[in-house]
Amino acid sequence: MKRKTWLKGFVAMSLSAVMLLSATGCENNAVYQANDTDLSSLNVTESSPFYFGTKDRDVFGPVEVHDPSTFKDPNSEYYYCYSTDSTMGGNASRGVGIQIRRSTNLVDWEYVSLALDSASVTEAQRLADGGYCTGFWAPCICYVDGEYRLYYSVSSFGSCRSRIYLAVSDSPEGPFVNRGLVVDTWNNTSGNGPNGIDPYYVESAEGTPYLVYGSFFGGIYLKELNADGTALNSDTSGLMNVYYGTCIARRGSNTLDGPEGASIIYNEDTGYYYLFLSYGYLGDTYDIRVARSEDITGPYEDYLGNSMTSTSVATTGTKLAASYEFTASSPGGGDQPYVLDDWSWNGFIGPGHGEPFYDDTTDTWYFAGHVRDGAECYKTVDNNQDTWYMHYLSIRELVWVDGWPTLSPEMVYPNESSENSQPVSGSLLAGNWETLKFDSLENEQVSSVHSVLGEYQNGGGTATIGGESGNYTYDESDGTLVITLNNGTTITAKVLACWDLENWKTSMVFTGIDNNGVTHWGKFC
Repeated sequence: MKRKTWLKGFVAMSLSAVMLLSATGCENNAVYQANDTDLSSLNVTESSPFYFGTKDRDVFGPVEVHDPSTFKDPNSEYYYCYSTDSTMGGNASRGVGIQIRRSTNLVDWEYVSLALDSASVTEAQRLADGGYCTGFWAPCICYVDGEYRLYYSVSSFGSCRSRIYLAVSDSPEGPFVNRGLVVDTWNNTSGNGPNGIDPYYVESAEGTPYLVYGSFFGGIYLKELNADGTALNSDTSGLMNVYYGTCIARRGSNTLDGPEGASIIYNEDTGYYYLFLSYGYLGDTYDIRVARSEDITGPYEDYLGNSMTSTSVATTGTKLAASYEFTASSPGGGDQPYVLDDWSWNGFIGPGHGEPFYDDTTDTWYFAGHVRDGAECYKTVDNNQDTWYMHYLSIRELVWVDGWPTLSPEMVYPNESSENSQPVSGSLLAGNWETLKFDSLENEQVSSVHSVLGEYQNGGGTATIGGESGNYTYDESDGTLVITLNNGTTITAKVLACWDLENWKTSMVFTGIDNNGVTHWGKFC
């Protein structure tokens, strides 16, 4: 691994006191003029460096994390993250048993151990056909009735021959001991039924426990559980549609892979259940989408009212994030000593397979998933598809806009929370912005375009988003930004303070959804 500074692949230019930012791929190599606005009032904590390129887990804790499940431990100061038994090429395997990491601020992560005890690993590794599983997938952590419960997947790649186990512990750091088999789709050889992977534990508003699970084979299912977290129906000798549970989302007629990596939360303020899930190929076109329902068992619908189980329309849910690129002058912060010599900034690829989680100590929602470095030097070919192999834990603040969840365009800075932040003053909004939107059924990488918000006067001002002009209003009391464009598009968004990972400075972003169900991100230059 050759060492280099972040200057490789970038052009940094100064013109008097004005910084000009340039990055390949954004608006045909456009140059965006940085604003000279003083943002010190935003009270943002500088983040720790994001080390692109390193595979060293001791140097950078988020590296190698895949399919994360994250929560705030109610009995300690730590956030914990549990993830797939993933090992990058060149690294020694950590073994089999679900990886555990912990953090006090959602940015700096340390590896703890494997979660499962040896007897549980041995039990789960023994496959029904006499084979041997070499790694467990996509866990889900929850704390219920005074115990830590860990659901995890055992599968053979590319088939429905899969199982989901439940293991329990009195400590978030384990060891977790198997309580039982919760879902078994090993005999689903036709591929028409569900695939027993990607579990997620959820309770209805009335307290009934369920397991969300499944993948593109048969869709996403919801299976009722007993109070101890085991399967209410464990009889695989009867009608399998009863055993599997209720199908709440499936691929339908769309051309993207998926769905998979599903989770559900309930928002008592809106009265809706929200189904998060991913479509696309995990190494390239992966994404994050959402639908909602007034009943936990469905029907779930996207922003435009399309059912997630429809076979007549190509519905995949409302897209919240996919591959993207903002301009960058100092991505990750200062020197990047671990990247390959031919590395250059090319945005992020394939955010997905994540879960929302709520921190009741700060009254803040977050979304934790994984994301990939989009640099061309980290691209390879796997299963005849382009695959970017450098992947990391990615955590973003989740905010609510007009009854729908949206994700911050930037990853969290240390201890970012609703409790610690204040609404952004309207006087700060005027200037150059870069914006992007996730409006395609397909998932090619989206690059930012230049946009401008005019001077804030009497509650608003002029707006130009890309090439479309209009006006905006802004509510300083809660950070709600409404942009009305002359082409009939109305974007309702929230403005958040942020730490700008791409340019390594305090900044602000907006995140929202328009009247056509399209997600928009914006960042102050």
